[in-house]
This record gives sequence, structure tokens and C-alpha cells, in this order.
Amino acid sequence: KIVAAAVKTGPVPEHVAFIMDGNRRWARRAKEAPVIGHAEGFSTLKQTLEWCLDLGVEMVTVYAFSTENFKRNKEEVDGLMKLAEEKFKQLLDEEEMIHKLGVRVKVLGDVKRLPQSLQFAIAKAVHISRTNSRATLNVCFVYTGQEEIASAADQINVAISEGILEQHDVSETLFEQCLYTDVSPPPGLIIRSSGEIRLSDFLLWQSGFSRLVFSHVLWPDFSFWELIKCFLYYQKDHAVIKSTLHQRQTLLDSQQLEADTAAVVQQHPNDTLSTHKIQVLVDDRQTARVRRVNAFIHSIQQKREDLFAQLATASDNRS
Repeated sequence: KIVAAAVKTGPVPEHVAFIMDGNRRWARRAKEAPVIGHAEGFSTLKQTLEWCLDLGVEMVTVYAFSTENFKRNKEEVDGLMKLAEEKFKQLLDEEEMIHKLGVRVKVLGDVKRLPQSLQFAIAKAVHISRTNSRATLNVCFVYTGQEEIASAADQINVAISEGILEQHDVSETLFEQCLYTDVSPPPGLIIRSSGEIRLSDFLLWQSGFSRLVFSHVLWPDFSFWELIKCFLYYQKDHAVIKSTLHQRQTLLDSQQLEADTAAVVQQHPNDTLSTHKIQVLVDDRQTARVRRVNAFIHSIQQKREDLFAQLATASDNRS
């Protein structure tokens, strides 16, 4: 508690992401089946989430199952599916604790590719925690960053073709909001265990300005002290990261204003517009954009929520 209090006197990342690597190597070293390593990894995840909450982290994203993992042998994949279902059902059994902690569970990825029983368990965990707001746990399951980016691009293209959005509505901010992480802040810190130095198709867009830490510890052996070490790396670079993000946002805002101003002038080629009139027209253009974009983002969020609500209802009906 003393160490945690000391760390909290410095900047703490609002959002921390984990690539939980090394479960299979841990199992081989222990001469156990891979699924035992994954089970130990889930236990480590639970502890790590508690540490993050204690340290003041508001959002944690974990890479639980890549789409590429389906290429592993059937026995391991089936074991992972069974283990995941068991853990999500444990969450349901601990519903009172989830609400007490205020944790919202979100699952990011193509859950429709999972066994139906696992879909139901996931949907119920997502649904029962949807109103919690103290902290968020994003579980990336049947996920890759490339699929996430392609999905965002497809949604924007469809919205433009259907007249929901206009071409000039497209921006980096809009694109970010169409990702599975939607309006969440990008991770300030991404930690990968096991010594591998790569992102493995995880949060490719969101990680552009994150502090990356590659720990040599296998995930089941990841400890509180290893987490603290990662936080200290983040704190050392926090000022640079914050300044870079501010400069980026300032540049994006400036570019958008220039584009809007040029568009307004181009739309009135035969008019002599005063500076005030240009400003009024730019404000109107931006207000209309905000209205369209907000409605579009809300519709995407609603579709995701409806999917989990329907699955949760289907699960209840089958009980």
C-alpha cells in the first residue's frame, strides 16, 4: 500500500493495455498442459486488475484471444474456449462484487465466431455491468487490430454511401471513434510480457503514442513489482507523451479549421464574405458535422449494445 501510494503521487495512466504472453511457455516449463498455463494466466489477470484499480487506473484492455489463435491445435483452442466460458460465468457469480467495484466489462472483437454457450456467458457479463462507471475492462476476444481498422473503414464508407455522413466529416477523430474501443482514451501504457518485442496486431491504431514496455517475465509470473516497474517507465516519459498528444490535437484542429474555411469560401465564389460571416458559416458547418457524427457514433454503439442484449436475453430464455 505504501508503494502504491507513492506511485500515485506521480501521473498514473488512465488506460493500460496488456498483451498477456507466455502462458504456454510457462506450462511447458512446469511440464503441464497448455490449458493449465492459460488458467494460471487468468489468475494473474484477476490480480493485475485489482492492482490497477488500487493504483487509480480507469481502463484496462487485455488481449485475451487473437483471431490467429484459431490456427492452434483443436485441443488447445477447445480448452481455451471452455476456460473462457468458465471465467465469464465466475464473473456472473460475482455480480455483486462487480457492481461494488464499479467495473464495466466490454468485449471487443467478433464474438459471433465463438461457441454459442460462450457467447451467452460473455453477453450476460457485458449486459449486467453496462451501467458501471468507475472502471472499464476491455477484453479483446476474437480480435486483431487489422480487422478492427478494416471494420471502422467499412462502417464509414457505408455511412457516406447512405448519406448519413458527408465526405468532409471523415477525420482521425471520427475514425478512432469507429474502432471497437470507440470513445475510450488511447492506452497511455502498453505492457507485453514474456520478452517478445512486438504488438502482434494489438491496438495498432490506438498505440501510436503509447509508452510500450516489454517485460521478460512470463505472464503467469507477472507480479505487482513488475507492474510498478512498468508504471515508473511510463512516469519517466509522461511529459513527452502528454506534450506530443497536445501538439497532435492542436495540429488536427488547425487543419480542420483551415479545410472548413477553404470549403466555405469555395461555396461562395461570387460573394465577398466578411471575416465575421466566414466564421459564422464555419461554425454552422462544424455544428452540423458534430450532429451527424454524434448520431452516427451513437448508432454504432447502440448496435453493439443491442447485440449483447439480444444474446443475454436468448441465454435467459434457454435457461
